[in-house]
Amino acid sequence: MPDGIHDRLHLNDLVDALSLFKNGRYHTIAVFADDVASLALLQQRQSPESTASDVHRLSVMVNEKNFLLSVSAEGVVRLSRSTLPKPAGQGVFISGFLEHAIRRARAKKGASGVPGIFGVLIGPSINGTPSSDTEPGEPRFVFVVQFDSTRQWIAYDGGLVRWLKEELCGSNQVDRLAKPAQ
Repeated sequence: MPDGIHDRLHLNDLVDALSLFKNGRYHTIAVFADDVASLALLQQRQSPESTASDVHRLSVMVNEKNFLLSVSAEGVVRLSRSTLPKPAGQGVFISGFLEHAIRRARAKKGASGVPGIFGVLIGPSINGTPSSDTEPGEPRFVFVVQFDSTRQWIAYDGGLVRWLKEELCGSNQVDRLAKPAQ
């Protein structure tokens, strides 16, 4: 588990992961909420529009490009390429919801913590049919990555692959054999 804010991810780091493959195959990255330092900048203490939803979404600009940032109550953060127009204003997440998501992510990792920061790149459905990232039961191409000490994303094929897929994007995902862009 990361110790300080400099050991944690920023939105630029998530965008970098989406650029690993030249063909743009993967359009979403999923990571644990407690690994993302930038979430603290996107929260407010209370909101009259607070919802009981399991997933909160926010349109964000990173490097002059529009992305959809979603945080689930299960402690997973996803950043996806967006085709929506530029966001009109600065949105925020509800503080209590973010705190719950971060606690849930830490609980999933256990008391000893996961050794490092990991993510799962999520691509299109395997059968080629259009569907949303949140459609349950739809198998997708996925690729597991690790954020290393030089602040770069690298392929990961260690003993946590199956668990990371299950926790970050569901158990029905399939690896796609591909090589990251050099």
